[in-house]
Amino acid sequence: MKRRLTRSEKILLLTVLLVGSLYFYVNKIYDPSMRAFEKSRREVESLRAEVAGLGTEWSLRGRLAQARREAGSLEQDVERLMVLKKAQTEREATLVLAEVLHLALASGLDVRNLAFKQARGSESAAPARPAEAFSWQEYGVVVEGSHNELVSFLYHLSEIQKLVVLENLQVKAGSQPGLLEASCILLI
Repeated sequence: MKRRLTRSEKILLLTVLLVGSLYFYVNKIYDPSMRAFEKSRREVESLRAEVAGLGTEWSLRGRLAQARREAGSLEQDVERLMVLKKAQTEREATLVLAEVLHLALASGLDVRNLAFKQARGSESAAPARPAEAFSWQEYGVVVEGSHNELVSFLYHLSEIQKLVVLENLQVKAGSQPGLLEASCILLI
């Protein structure tokens, strides 16, 4: 038994259908299109800004000359800092090694092994890593202690005044429970 809808029910049903259709259109069609449009607009604006920033060939040459001057200045700064931070003589390297050993002992670590390995020279070709740009004294170091002592040593090592590089740091269980053994190559 079907009954006919009243006029107010028809208007209500039509209103619900219109609101539902509008909701579907806004969420499924309009919003994604606007997001894509805004993304494209931002890309176009960034490209315009990039092109405007490039300027003419004349300004590019000026920028290149400026970059070369800055590179020369940076090279001079590196040379100046190398003299201040890098141990240049065997005496300075020995003093830095003594300071590193003092830090290890002050941190509570037991120095198991310390051996001079070799002297590394700097190559004339461009180095692959910054540590390859200088000549170094290479030492093999093995220390043992608790986790806190090892962390304290590494923290204090980062604060010394001269340049020191740790390579191949390996940490494993020590000779007694609760102790760790750390071995590394120390470059001074």
